[in-house]
Amino acid sequence: MIGIINLQLHLIREGIQLFIDTTENESLVHRARNVAVGRFMQETDCDYFMFIDADVDFDPASVTRLIRSGHDVSVAPYPKKVIMWDQAAEAIKNGDERNMAMLASSLVMNFGASKREVVNGFVELLDGPTGFMM
Repeated sequence: MIGIINLQLHLIREGIQLFIDTTENESLVHRARNVAVGRFMQETDCDYFMFIDADVDFDPASVTRLIRSGHDVSVAPYPKKVIMWDQAAEAIKNGDERNMAMLASSLVMNFGASKREVVNGFVELLDGPTGFMM
């Protein structure tokens, strides 16, 4: 929730209006997302639509970066909800002080056969995470 509050403050400073829509009491994520997209298309005049899962921690500037990217669909990677204990132990043993959540997990991304050409910080994916998707 703190991420959404920080996002709201960030977008106010950027002069970007925000409309927050939540779906409760829906056990199927894909159906909840379909309902949210339907409401977006029928009930708002917003230019952008974004999914942000409640359990995804993010920097609010990432949202404006996705807006300004010009891509029709864009995502930001985040760690999987699994701890890779061998990686965590190795990082601790080596005194690695980077973000342990990133060191002890892997990102939700599938590059497929693409060349991984990075353009302005973006790269084409075959499959990407949908918990932080515009």
